Amino acid sequence: MGMSKPLRVWERIELQVGDGPEAGHYLARIQDFINGGIVITDPEFLSGSSLMRENMSVAVIVRRDDAMYQFTSTIKKTLGRGSRQFILSPPRHFERVQRRMFVRVDLESALWYARIVPLGDWQNYDDRLAWHRSQTYDISGGGTLFRAVDEMPTGELVLLKMEYLKDISLPETVVAQVHRCVSIEREWRCGVQFVLADALPARLEPNEIAALPASIRRFDRNAQNRLSTAVFARQVELRKKGLL
Repeated sequence: MGMSKPLRVWERIELQVGDGPEAGHYLARIQDFINGGIVITDPEFLSGSSLMRENMSVAVIVRRDDAMYQFTSTIKKTLGRGSRQFILSPPRHFERVQRRMFVRVDLESALWYARIVPLGDWQNYDDRLAWHRSQTYDISGGGTLFRAVDEMPTGELVLLKMEYLKDISLPETVVAQVHRCVSIEREWRCGVQFVLADALPARLEPNEIAALPASIRRFDRNAQNRLSTAVFARQVELRKKGLL
């Protein structure tokens, strides 16, 4: 399936090299189109440990107003010293993901959660939060489904410590809002939506935001986009292995 509009000069793209927790994530812009390739600017490193080298396969993500697209390319050549340019092979086909539909994949990963209670006269939350060890069932850029010890009402705020977020170099502790809890096989499964940093003031008092872990203020739109990219890449990897 093709994109709604062709790739453009100076369009921003996201790059992923490798798979899993060690995958390298980068940002770059398209600088030019030449015969048999796409010239991109020196990529800005975001996270991971895999480096970009010639002849490596790379997943290229393009975000548009209508959807997110991905294609697989090969690093054909590096140009220059110091400030480098890369030449990528042109796309053969695109995969399209609707922006409003976060890609969701099954994922069993360690998670700790605590229900957020009023701060009151306490100086911090350390003595007020009751942490429960659990695990996720699935994850998307928008939220996660996890096992809970009991039912939680819709709209309640919880604090999550997620091993998966730490593995992909994102803020480990985030705030989430409960959307649903269902009882399945004598256990509660709760689906929550992540609360981005700019939405925290609408849900918590300033002193509460200040008392909670600082990482909740770093889970912003950029972090969510990086999470969406990682989840999408995981889906592609699972599909290649015939597991989807």
